This record gives sequence, C-alpha cells and structure tokens, in this order.
Amino acid sequence: MTATDISSFNRATFANLDTDFRESRLRKALQLAEEEPPGHILDIGCGRGGFAARLMTKGWRASGIDMTEEQVAVACSAGLDARVADVAHRGLPFDDQAFDCVFAGEIIEHLVDTDLFLAEIRRVLKPGACVILTTPNLASFENRLRLLLGLYPMWVDYRLAGVGHVRAYTPRILKRQLGTHGFRVEKHRVIGCRSSRSGLQTMSAIPGSPSPAIGPHRLQWTSS
Repeated sequence: MTATDISSFNRATFANLDTDFRESRLRKALQLAEEEPPGHILDIGCGRGGFAARLMTKGWRASGIDMTEEQVAVACSAGLDARVADVAHRGLPFDDQAFDCVFAGEIIEHLVDTDLFLAEIRRVLKPGACVILTTPNLASFENRLRLLLGLYPMWVDYRLAGVGHVRAYTPRILKRQLGTHGFRVEKHRVIGCRSSRSGLQTMSAIPGSPSPAIGPHRLQWTSS
C-alpha cells in the first residue's frame, strides 16, 4: 500500500462528501473556531467549503484545499480561496505563517506521513495561531468493549477499505506526536458522537517553539 494507492482510494471515496453540521465533531470544531478572533483560516479537506463558509459569515477570510477539481470549484464559488492539493504527497501550497487557524477534520488518519502533515501545518501558522484537528479515538469506550469481546475496533481496518483509515490514534499517542512538533495540549473534552457511541474528544494546546524565530501556537484538537 503506497501513498498513491491511498490518494486514489480517498479521491474516489470522498468525491461527493458534503458538510453535515449534525455531526457533533463539526459543531464542536465550529464552536472552537468561533472562540477565536476572526482572521484567515485554512480548511484542509474543505470539500464544497461549507465549514469555512460558515466562518466567513463571522468575519473570517478562508482558504481551502481538496483533492478533486469539482469540490474545489464549488468551494471557490462559495468565496474560498480553494486549491486542488493532496497532502499525502507534498506540502501545503501556501506561504509560511499565512494563517490564523488551520482546520483539519478527519484528515490525519488517512495519511501515511503524518509527521510531514503536522510539520506543514505548523509552517503555515502565524505565531499565536490555532489548529483544530478531528480524528477517531482508538481508545474510546466502545472500542475497549469491542476488544474485550474479541471484536475489531471501530474505524480501523486491516486493509485499505471502508473509510480508508491507515492511522489510528489514542489521545496519549497523538499528544506525543504533537509534542514532537512543538505543540502542547491545553484542553481535552469528551463529547458525544451522532454516528456511533465512539466518543468524541476535544483538546486545546499551546506548542513550544523548536525555533526562537517562531512564537508559540495554540492548538485545538478534536478526536472522535
């Protein structure tokens, strides 16, 4: 399984995905973003631009990337500076320190090189900016029960199938990886999940800077 295989799978699987604010993770992510002063947000995996467009009504400027030209065209018509890009293969097509907030909803679990992904997020953030991430929680209560019963965890597969997840995170492991990129988690909240009983979690963090030239960023993390 290569990054190219994963990209082809994701492009086919999520070509028609649209924003559904009935999802508790999106409502929580939106709430976190609205707690920040309006600035310039980057939506990674923006789809048709629904999430960022909602923030634009609150005074935000919005950019986005997605894998398909069709989705990007719709996002552009909604007012986003949207571009076709695939974070599985290369960095983000934006300048250093360009954004006040980055939103990556259910993205990191689909990537092989997650370190490149987090490094690129940090690169494009301004000093003091925030990050909002969502990802499934491997250590959710339901998954613990499933393992006790000898059942396979939710949102994980042994091959490229289903929703295409190739990485799985517990809160502790994600905190550790974020720490290697200079992020420090500030908050961790647990909320419900509409589509299953695998809990959602929210974290906020301020990362220390590996370079004196880059000030600290505040990270807000949500995992399902």
